[in-house]
Amino acid sequence: MCDGNESGGLQLPQRGDNVGFHEALSVEDAVRDGEPLSPDVDPDTPLLMSNLGNTFSQRFVQSGDVNDLSEAISAHQRAIQLTDDGHADMPGRLNSLGDTLVRRFEHTGDSLDVEKAIIIYRQCATIASAPPSIRLRAALRWAELSASRDPPESLLGYDAAIYLLSQIAGMGQTFQQRYANLLKISHVTAAAASAAFAQGDVLKALEWLEQGRCIVWNQLKQLRTQQFLETSRVSESPASLESQESATLAHTVTAAWEPLLDKIRNRRFHSFLRPLPPSRFLEKLPQVGPVVLINVHDDRCDALALIPDCDTPLHIPLTQFTLQKVLELRKRLEACIKPLRHGLRSPVYPLVIGARKREEEHGKHKEKVLRKREEEEGRTHKGGKERATSNIRATSNIRPMSNIRATSDIHQILQELWLCGIKPILDALRFSDKVCLIPVCRMRTCSFISYFVKAPPSNPSRIWWCPTGPLAFLPIHAAGIYTDESQLSGPCVSDFVVSSYTPTVSALLDKVKAVEKSTSSKVLLVSQTSALDGHQTPGTTQEIESVLKILSPNSCIHLEGSAATVSQVKQEMGRCNWVHFACGADQNVQDPLKSGMSLHDGRLELLDIMELRTPQCEFAFLSACQTAMGDERLPDEAVHLSAGMLAAGCQGVVGTMWAIRDEYGAEVSKSFYEYLAAEKRDDNAGDPRLDSSRAAYALHHALQCLRKQTGDTEDGLLDRIPYVHFGL
Repeated sequence: MCDGNESGGLQLPQRGDNVGFHEALSVEDAVRDGEPLSPDVDPDTPLLMSNLGNTFSQRFVQSGDVNDLSEAISAHQRAIQLTDDGHADMPGRLNSLGDTLVRRFEHTGDSLDVEKAIIIYRQCATIASAPPSIRLRAALRWAELSASRDPPESLLGYDAAIYLLSQIAGMGQTFQQRYANLLKISHVTAAAASAAFAQGDVLKALEWLEQGRCIVWNQLKQLRTQQFLETSRVSESPASLESQESATLAHTVTAAWEPLLDKIRNRRFHSFLRPLPPSRFLEKLPQVGPVVLINVHDDRCDALALIPDCDTPLHIPLTQFTLQKVLELRKRLEACIKPLRHGLRSPVYPLVIGARKREEEHGKHKEKVLRKREEEEGRTHKGGKERATSNIRATSNIRPMSNIRATSDIHQILQELWLCGIKPILDALRFSDKVCLIPVCRMRTCSFISYFVKAPPSNPSRIWWCPTGPLAFLPIHAAGIYTDESQLSGPCVSDFVVSSYTPTVSALLDKVKAVEKSTSSKVLLVSQTSALDGHQTPGTTQEIESVLKILSPNSCIHLEGSAATVSQVKQEMGRCNWVHFACGADQNVQDPLKSGMSLHDGRLELLDIMELRTPQCEFAFLSACQTAMGDERLPDEAVHLSAGMLAAGCQGVVGTMWAIRDEYGAEVSKSFYEYLAAEKRDDNAGDPRLDSSRAAYALHHALQCLRKQTGDTEDGLLDRIPYVHFGL
């Protein structure tokens, strides 16, 4: 017989428990008669009283008699009185009492019960020896109950909860166990940040958004020792999950870690491997643009802009944005890109999971788009008077942006994302002031059609997006107003800024501290025309050939076909400061750490990348499918290949949010490297020196070139916007 709460739930006594049940009732009667209650009489008395309280609570469920709750509260209080402060059962008994007090409040409305429950939960959450899961539950109840009664007290509860998150996903657990545990509490960080925003405490919101996200990545960054990684690899195997040897080794590493940290911190290194205080973030930001965190929660949505040389973050409430809207947009986007993942986009463009589209298929697509445009132009000149007239704004001859209609769901998704979420941020940052919108009239037969020609700034600012929750799966960098006819499209993010992403602010700041520009480039080019499933991607050959024409062969190492083995690629990655993959890849939904890129003899998996120590590697271009896709169940953990490359030491990464077309991979890469090569060349050798700090601009340029070719049709957008830049 045990405390119901500590065994996973409230339980009625079984037949074999009748003796204990009657003993508990006898104790209850003795107390009512005024007899002193001492644990010396029976060591099991506190347990009996706790179970008696659970039984009364269960009887209330059946009877609805509030007196049963009062009896349960009395029994739980007596159990706590008889339990030593350091006893292992104390946290569970405190939780049971708090739950019962809340239940009685829900039926009587007596606020005194809630106030008592808050005190009980706070006491439980601050017991250092209690299991983290029990403490976290108590901390969340403490925070939630205080929210409407004492908001500052609520922030104290969330502070305790955020601190406990990393302990819930302890380093002694396997990766699967940690991710499973985080899955159950994935809402905590957003809820805490939302509460902080509501109280106007933006620095606390920033602190929690940093500490409560990318927990496993931060642990791996701290524990990138060969012993720990080998332990993790062994324990990841399903056959070894029950292995006592693996569990013992993992716990040994963890047990040694905390004392070592304490020893280091006690020797004047007080902040060693501790999260950077929020105030310090503002001192170390990149000088070329702001970092924008976006928090989405049921209660509210907010953006927080960290601006170079500003002492305080800029808080931007997103009053028209909701979590429900984000979830809806995410679901609709998934419907748009699902055919890309399963080969059903249309009968004309088959796709294999994670495989790049064949070059010949794109040829048909391009011909179709051009033919469609010619037909539309013909219809416009023949009978376009009525159509053009409908777009005229009689008073000013300027076509209003509100008249631009989305012609497909991807157009509508990007438009709603722009209007509700992203435009208010750019407006608050005054980026819209830097783009000149010029009204222009173009003659078509006897009518005028008016639209805006956007004159972008000559040197656009950088911006780093740091989205949370399901927003991490929406293409913020591509939000805007588009139509099939590109010249009639409205404003979009790329008109104002050059976008990058970062998993956390601290991940970006690590790159700022570590940046060291090389005087020359050693580039590793990896290509594979045959995926492991037999699918052919001939465009990878064309892609590498085009890159080699731009870069000097003397500065490149090219591994292709049978030479591109996992071991050889890993070895060369340790010698080069730039790496470019042109191959197949995919995101493993069941086990994200097994996501990888297809090489000749196997896959270069995410865990392989984490093992690499590549401090000299400046940049990685992952011209493959789904390399920045992530796990939708754990959006705040950034479990994808691009984040893995950042963690391995790269200053920046180009990845893809979903499947890409084979030929477009070659064209984007060509434009990307042409831009970098044109910017600067090595003075000594005459070879292009690749500057990773300009990579975001190079990708921006490459995608603008692709936009001119494919336009803003549904297909054009889906092929262009998966490309994203991470890091510095």
